[in-house]
Amino acid sequence: MPLRKYFDAFLNAAVGNVPEANEPALINLKRIAIDQSGSIGSFYNACEDNITGRLNATVKPEIRKSLQQIVCKLTKGRVAECQNLLKFADIDHQLRLSICLELIRVTGIASVINNPPLIDDHTRLFYIYQESSIEFYENDLHKLKKSVKLSTCETFATHIITEIVLGIHLLLILQLPLGYENPIDMFLQKWKENLINSKPMVKIDAQLKTLLDKVLSTTVYSNIDALTKMKNLPDIYEKLIKLQTNDNEHKKLKYVLCPIRWLFDRHGVNLPDFISCQPEEVENLEHYLMQQKSELKLLNFRINHDINHDLSELLQGSCQSVFKTITEELSKLQALHMNDIERLKTVVLKIRKGIIPLSSLEKQVSLDPPIDIQQLIKNITTRAKELEFRVKRIKQMRENGFEYCDVENLGITDQLKENRIRDMLLGNDSHKVILFSNDELMKSDELTFTELYSEMIEKRKKNPGICLVYADFTSSTYKLEKTLIVLSDDLKEKQNQSQSPSTVNNIRERSPSPPQPSLQQTSSQSLDQTLPISSSSNEFINILLLGESGVGKSTFINAFANYLHFESLDEAEKGKPIVIIPVSFEIALNDNFDEKTIKFGEFDSNENHNNAGQSVTQQCK
Repeated sequence: MPLRKYFDAFLNAAVGNVPEANEPALINLKRIAIDQSGSIGSFYNACEDNITGRLNATVKPEIRKSLQQIVCKLTKGRVAECQNLLKFADIDHQLRLSICLELIRVTGIASVINNPPLIDDHTRLFYIYQESSIEFYENDLHKLKKSVKLSTCETFATHIITEIVLGIHLLLILQLPLGYENPIDMFLQKWKENLINSKPMVKIDAQLKTLLDKVLSTTVYSNIDALTKMKNLPDIYEKLIKLQTNDNEHKKLKYVLCPIRWLFDRHGVNLPDFISCQPEEVENLEHYLMQQKSELKLLNFRINHDINHDLSELLQGSCQSVFKTITEELSKLQALHMNDIERLKTVVLKIRKGIIPLSSLEKQVSLDPPIDIQQLIKNITTRAKELEFRVKRIKQMRENGFEYCDVENLGITDQLKENRIRDMLLGNDSHKVILFSNDELMKSDELTFTELYSEMIEKRKKNPGICLVYADFTSSTYKLEKTLIVLSDDLKEKQNQSQSPSTVNNIRERSPSPPQPSLQQTSSQSLDQTLPISSSSNEFINILLLGESGVGKSTFINAFANYLHFESLDEAEKGKPIVIIPVSFEIALNDNFDEKTIKFGEFDSNENHNNAGQSVTQQCK
């Protein structure tokens, strides 16, 4: 045996520190200091990653400088490293699992799990792990054995803190402005290189400050509270420069944990041990938990921010009822999620305490969400999507001058007749023009809805006196077959009064009018066929026909009207001819040129039908 070993053995025997022959090997654990309350001699339960008390003994730690190389990372946009920010921040897999299972209250850098950022091409992550000093127990660990054995710590702890690493732990999340990525990236890269190579930090001048002030958002997660409160990149940079030369403000960064079993010597083999789960199994479970947490958070944000916050003034009637159903389902989902976490937490704790074997994690834990959670997520997502669609549509319609009417609020159901529904919606307002539709029709026959909707807006511009209403049948039990337009009897009457035989645009209206569409009509009616519009000079074309008497001016007008009305000659021959102006004229027939009087139109007392060979319009009374 070398002389040095003989000397060490003699010295240990003299001070009573002779290790027993079968003393177990010392295997320390290291944990990022999430809870800053730990100190040398604090008890630690590694099964739950919690500080559980303190040794009842005076422990005076000493401090030495850490020689650990600084770690600095910079990422741009969505890269693989960003998928798990706890792992990116060098938190070990066991502690990450405890965080995901909500065994500990997260603070500092670990709190990023509570507000995971939406990372895109303009996102930058800047990470620093810098050890500055180490607190340690000045005497040999055997000095702690007596105090530990006198306590009952083995009932509530697995380890004791024997060293504390102090330093800087920082995760900086930046959202860069469009067009300024390159110069800001150059600054961040230079900052990273200076930290790694221990070079002096560049001072920020006015020009650089102006550039860095353009950063859209800055979020800091750190073990140093003063940094987490900062929102301005130049201020954070200046603070970190000061921290490089003043380690008095550095905080707890990592705990070194000694197993309590080791302090009990050979008797420690009978004490509960901490069993570490396999990294592969932990990562699978961690991925599942983070995915569920992220999905729940996105649903919460969508419901409480996108819908309730941004569109709250539009949540009325059945929309409010649907929103209430969604929030109730969301609360139920959160409760189921907590139950799922408790289920997984129980299995993991039993494995860590050695109650069940490691293989139980794969056997007892399904990484597929329970069926009731899957179904509830599907229901909430579908309802939220439909509600968001409807509420945004209401907002757009109001901006376009429409009144919105949820017919369910009026008690309109499939028990009512169509005439009663018309009366309820039209009321006594003689200027109403109502668009009947629902979400299903809007999506399945979007073209028809868009055409009628746009047409109503254009006619409103020409006739500001009309009142546009959207009657929404989505929540009603009344089944609407087609999107259609309904207007009041007064507007129909004004339409008839506004018809003029001298206007080409109204020629079709002199033909037999089609029946008014029922609510179950299979085709939509154009607004031009139902809605009278205010007269304007560009709506009419005045044509003056000049010619001698009897040349066929009236006949031409009637022929032109029939040309516009009928689609083909066969259809005109089979149909009843349209007569706008009564006509009567002679025509020669057969080889003998026998004359035949042709008459079209009803007898009109204002016309002269008694002058043979003359047009009936030649001498008006």
